Amino acid sequence: MNNIHDDKLRILESAWGTTYSAMAEDYAFVSGGEGMWDSTIHEARKSKGMVSISLPMLPPYIDRVVAPLRTSPPSMAVRTENQKLQELVNGVLRGVEKASTASNAYVGAMKCAVTAGLGWLFWAVEDENGLPVLRLKTTTDPTAIMIDPLSTYTDGRDAQYAVNCSHMDKTEAVRLFGEQAGQGSDMPFSSKMTFNVPSSAVLDCIWYIMEDEGVRITRMVGNHEAYNQLFTGLDGLPITPVFGEELLGDTDRRFGGLVKRGREINESLNLTASNIMMLVAYAPKTPWILD
Repeated sequence: MNNIHDDKLRILESAWGTTYSAMAEDYAFVSGGEGMWDSTIHEARKSKGMVSISLPMLPPYIDRVVAPLRTSPPSMAVRTENQKLQELVNGVLRGVEKASTASNAYVGAMKCAVTAGLGWLFWAVEDENGLPVLRLKTTTDPTAIMIDPLSTYTDGRDAQYAVNCSHMDKTEAVRLFGEQAGQGSDMPFSSKMTFNVPSSAVLDCIWYIMEDEGVRITRMVGNHEAYNQLFTGLDGLPITPVFGEELLGDTDRRFGGLVKRGREINESLNLTASNIMMLVAYAPKTPWILD
């Protein structure tokens, strides 16, 4: 049985699979350790008992770019001809930002963009004391969100659909939503990121789709529609991409950050430092004596 959004999933995976796989490698690299080495080279050195040093050269540069945002975070504001209305709306926005700890969301999205080329900001309606409240959020996993690849505006305002994906344990999905929730899509996915669903889990996706009257938000757990509501009056999706650098030359959409620019020199330094350490370790420990 197919998910009702399978066609959109195919398009999104085809458009974002390349950039998300590359982003995964960038995040592994900046995390240090084995991720900073080509897997083949690292295994070869490891099998021969050779030293493999990982020098975290890039994180300080990433922090240097993001640091000003921590000390002086941005904020939302609107301008209208009616001064009182403007003050009222801006007051509401500041309240939402404060309740959302929006400064952390801005920093998180920017750090993702600086590191690997793409971050996200999105609006979420949450329950608080039985009442719906609006919150501005980001995601620690930018590969979980995909937006209409035909969108051309930097803020994604012309996007017609987007999805925020996660996984849910299959047994838990069936317990909460019924048998249909435990049935996932049968179509094969090539991306090793978002759609690499474990056999014990199903996709848990929140879809945002533009319609004539507004934005329809649907939650799909497996093949079960757990939530469906139309929010009228909205002229854009409540999701905004935060881009780093768009890379040219690829047929797919590809974005990069500081890791993309600096990983080759860092890899060279890793290899050089490792070989120097081996030379020092294997050097004679007693002085030369000549007759």
